[in-house]
Amino acid sequence: MTQRDDSHDLRDSINRDRIYQQKKLEGLDNAINSLMKWKEEHRFCLMGDELTHLNDIIDDLTDRFIDLKDDNKQ
Repeated sequence: MTQRDDSHDLRDSINRDRIYQQKKLEGLDNAINSLMKWKEEHRFCLMGDELTHLNDIIDDLTDRFIDLKDDNKQ
């Protein structure tokens, strides 16, 4: 029978954290996609400044998503 030591616990903790971070990234990606879909469905209702502001928000969220995804790979 194999005994668990601190390295097993550390590895398990790292794996759980990696899975948690991946789920958060997937949630953010889904939220961005939902926002883009909503924008497309309602673009005829949005004024020029509103559409510009919404595009800026989506771009900012996308940039943050990419940065977090890159950080998560390291």
